[in-house]
Amino acid sequence: SSGINAEYGVDIVIKTLLVAEPYLLHAYRMARPGTTSAASSSVCFEVLGMDIFVDRKLRPWLLEVNRSPSFGTDSKVDNDIKFDVIRTSFQLLNLKPSEKRKALAAQKQLSQARLLKPRARNERKSQFNV
Repeated sequence: SSGINAEYGVDIVIKTLLVAEPYLLHAYRMARPGTTSAASSSVCFEVLGMDIFVDRKLRPWLLEVNRSPSFGTDSKVDNDIKFDVIRTSFQLLNLKPSEKRKALAAQKQLSQARLLKPRARNERKSQFNV
């Protein structure tokens, strides 16, 4: 057959993600401690960079996985690829400007509630007893 065997490439990516999943899940849980439900724990994502070498028989080989891939560009092709990665990431997030406004308003409301919450009597006493 001619051309790069895409099936091998997909297989490499899937197997790599299966191996990395426990480590990534731990990192995400550390970013949001105390969240237990699936809905509340799904608040972050990560773009992983996979460096894949293609040999002379057009077989792909995984060289490394980068948890913080560079988005700097050295050429037009590099720029096009990385721009598409960022654009597709935001499309997958399906964010809308109205959702951002709602989230900021909710965050502001929680902050105000926390600041304006009356303290218990014993908390006020212990604050001055050093």
